[in-house]
Amino acid sequence: MFDGMRALSAPDIDDASRSCKPFSLNRSGLVLGEGAAFLVLEREDKAIARGAKIYGYIIGYGVASDGHHIGMPHPVGQATAMRAALDDAGLDPSDIDYLNAHATATKSGDIVETTAIHSVFGEGGGQVLVSSTKSVHGHLLGAAGALELLITVVAMKDCVIPATAHLDQPDSQCALNHVANKPLLGSAIERAMSFSSGFGGTNAALIVSKHG
Repeated sequence: MFDGMRALSAPDIDDASRSCKPFSLNRSGLVLGEGAAFLVLEREDKAIARGAKIYGYIIGYGVASDGHHIGMPHPVGQATAMRAALDDAGLDPSDIDYLNAHATATKSGDIVETTAIHSVFGEGGGQVLVSSTKSVHGHLLGAAGALELLITVVAMKDCVIPATAHLDQPDSQCALNHVANKPLLGSAIERAMSFSSGFGGTNAALIVSKHG
């Protein structure tokens, strides 16, 4: 199906493991991945009572369905979900330290998402640091959102901002504050957003905080 939609990447002729290149000038499409992720969501008092290790707090969420196209995202729907999450959390865009982007490395999709990020966070993405971890684990489709939220929460706990791998030449149409190739170690993340898009114009954004 994805090949018929011309959404799959062409293998990197030098190193097939580098084929997924979100935001790169040389990106050619998504790479499918396999995996699963599980998170336990519960009230803080319940978690403390059972001695659970708390990784973070969900403080805001936003969803939007623009119905633009079965396979083509639209920046208005994406930006609407991001703004709704910020409003729900009572935060300004400048309060977000890191954004785990949906970016699948398709030519049009990454530009659409960049446009949405500019719309919400300001020209060039404002101050928020951005990366797409799909460059490493590929697109897990229905499991992608859970895995990327898990990565975001663990990164926040460990003070590491994940990088977009294989981003040697960023596309000028995807001008953002990229964390490229190497993670930023020792970088405190107080609040982060994990953003995901799905077929048919579905969009979701979650904001997590290190502290409740």
